[in-house]
Amino acid sequence: MRRFMERTKTRMQCAFLRGKMEMKELLEGEKGASDMVTVIILIVVVIAVAAIFREELEKLVQTLFLKLNTSMNKVDL
Repeated sequence: MRRFMERTKTRMQCAFLRGKMEMKELLEGEKGASDMVTVIILIVVVIAVAAIFREELEKLVQTLFLKLNTSMNKVDL
């Protein structure tokens, strides 16, 4: 029984230390920060492209809606 208790204690200590290391890695990891920077850069690029091609995008959307409206008018409901 004593040997079982010693092994159980050792396993619990190992599990505690493993959990402690995982928590430290989670709190100190930079993966989340670099992912956030990547997302922000992508958003800025999309906004810049939209600003540069604003007129072309407006024409494209207007053309698409015009075609959609024309198609809907041809359909008999």
